[in-house]
Amino acid sequence: MTSSSSTDFSFSQDPPGSVTLGLTLLKQLGTKNVVISPGGLHLALRLAAAGTDEHSESAKQLAEILGKGDGGTRIAANSSSMAMATAVFASSKIRPEYKVKAQEEFGALVSELPASIAPINNWVRNATNGKISEIVSSVPQGADAMLLSAVHFSALWKTPFNKNDTVTGIFFADKVEEKVQMMVLRNHFAQYAETLVEDQKVQVLSMPYDGDGKLNAIIVLPSKESNIAGVLDVLCASSDSSNWGKLLSSMKRTKMACIAMPRFKLEWSGGMKQGLTRIGLSAAFSGDAFPAMAENVSISDVVHKASLECTEEGTEAYAASAVIIGRSRSSQRPTIVCDRPFLFAVTNGQDLSFVCRVDQVVDPN
Repeated sequence: MTSSSSTDFSFSQDPPGSVTLGLTLLKQLGTKNVVISPGGLHLALRLAAAGTDEHSESAKQLAEILGKGDGGTRIAANSSSMAMATAVFASSKIRPEYKVKAQEEFGALVSELPASIAPINNWVRNATNGKISEIVSSVPQGADAMLLSAVHFSALWKTPFNKNDTVTGIFFADKVEEKVQMMVLRNHFAQYAETLVEDQKVQVLSMPYDGDGKLNAIIVLPSKESNIAGVLDVLCASSDSSNWGKLLSSMKRTKMACIAMPRFKLEWSGGMKQGLTRIGLSAAFSGDAFPAMAENVSISDVVHKASLECTEEGTEAYAASAVIIGRSRSSQRPTIVCDRPFLFAVTNGQDLSFVCRVDQVVDPN
C-alpha cells in the first residue's frame, strides 16, 4: 500500500491567469492530441506586454488574458524540476529602454536580431536541453524583434508505477480500439473525486511528483456519456475559469483500488495568432500596439512548440514560444505598382471627364 501527500487544491481567489489562458486556447485550437505550455505562453506574452502603453487597448486586452499570477515563473526559479528562460532578439528599431526592462524584469538574454536564424534556434535548443532544435526555419520577413520563452520540465512521480505491472490494454478513441501499454498502480491513496461540473460528469485525480508537493499531474476523465469537448466547454464557461478551481477543490484523499493510465507522448507545433484573437487579443496584432518597444509595431504571429511524455517513472515536457514583432501593415507607407490591367480616370470636381481601362500598354514614345 502506498500513500501520497494531501495537497490543498482549494482556491481562495480566482485561478491564475495561466489556467484561463491554457484552457481557452486548448478549446479554441479544437484539434486532437494537442499539448501546449500555458506557463511558457504566459511568460512570452508578459514579455510583449512590457512594451505596451498601459492605457492602450493592447495593454488592456493583454492584462485581461494574462490575468493574475506569473505563469509559474517564481515556482520554476526555486524548482529543480522546472526551468524557464526568456530571450529578446531585437533590431536597432527596438527602444533601448525596452531592452533594459526585458533584462531587469524578466532576466532575458538580449541580443541583436541576426540575419540568420541559427543563433535563435541555438538559444531554443540550449534552453530546452536539446529537445527543441528549431522554433522557426528562418527569421520572419519584416521582423523587428523575436521575444522568446522556453520551458523544460522533468520530474519523477512521488509514487512511481512499477514497470512489471504495466499491461497491454485497450484505449477507446472515437469508436476505434487501440492497443496501448497501460501503467497500473493499486491500493494507492490519492486526491480524487467523481463529480459533476455543471452537466458534465467526470473523474478527477491528482498524481503528485516527487518534491515539495507543488507539482502535480491532474487527470480529468469524462464519463462515457460525456466527452473532452463538452468538459472544455464547461471549464471555459466563465471568464475566470472558476469551474477549474471548483473541480480541483472537490478532490479528497481517497484510497484507490486501481489507477490505470497509458504511457503516452504528445508533440504539437503551430501558430497561435488565430486562437489568441478568438479569445480577445486582437489589438496586439495591428496598429501601434507596443509604443514602449518601438514605433508602429505589433505582433505578426505567435509560434509555439511543445512535447510531453508520460512514463512509469515520471513526466518530461518542454516548450518554446516565439512572439514575432514587426511593422504594422496599417502603418507602413503604401506602395502601388501598376503591373497588371487597371482603370484610369480624370475627374473634374465630382464629374468624370475621362475614364479608361488599361489592359495592354502602348508606350507613348
